[in-house]
Amino acid sequence: MYNCKYNDCLKGGHLKMNNKNKFRFISIFIFAVVFTVLNFTVAFATDKNVTILSPLSQSTVEEGNILLSVKITEPKNIKIDVSEIRKQEEDKDVLSDLSVIQPATFDLENKEMLEHFQEVKKKTKALEEADMKNILEKKYQDMDKLIYLPVVKEESFASNNKLSFYTKKLENYKAGVYMIEVKTVGKNGEIVNITKSFVSVVPKKEEKVLFQQSQKGTPIFLQTLIKAIFGN
Repeated sequence: MYNCKYNDCLKGGHLKMNNKNKFRFISIFIFAVVFTVLNFTVAFATDKNVTILSPLSQSTVEEGNILLSVKITEPKNIKIDVSEIRKQEEDKDVLSDLSVIQPATFDLENKEMLEHFQEVKKKTKALEEADMKNILEKKYQDMDKLIYLPVVKEESFASNNKLSFYTKKLENYKAGVYMIEVKTVGKNGEIVNITKSFVSVVPKKEEKVLFQQSQKGTPIFLQTLIKAIFGN
């Protein structure tokens, strides 16, 4: 192992790669370029006949279950993806792990995929509500360090009517920033439109206890009085 930074090694000619390592490096580099292009360069128009009713884009909800609801106002096929936006930690490669975790085959009961999923979690950190706003306003300084980690298996839905609704309960969501994508599928299976919603999930607020069991005297009297009037 050379005790030098990667870029310095390249400049100094210290880094030597055999054909196998070269192929792996090139593959990861191509994946990184394609991943970046798909997420930041290619702009799909929003489908005017597809509306994400819940959660509303740029909304904030507490940890727990989230209702996903989509309204479709003409016959068409859609695909629904949900990803968590996370920030890659310095000097930690996640692309090789991330390449294994595809929305179409997402399954955490698969041991190999679960291991890669956990590795990505370890090497990245969750975002906060302020980060979501900066990303949407294009003010986030570390856009190149953002990764999109699938959190549910991609689902397909066919609408055969002029008005249809797709609903799903997203369970046990932890604090972070999530992106919901509803992709409109063309006649040949290609993606023609993408409708997005961004939501910030925040920790649950602790409920304040009005009266403690250890209270004595007047507070206990008031507590008893309130219970007598309004019930338990």
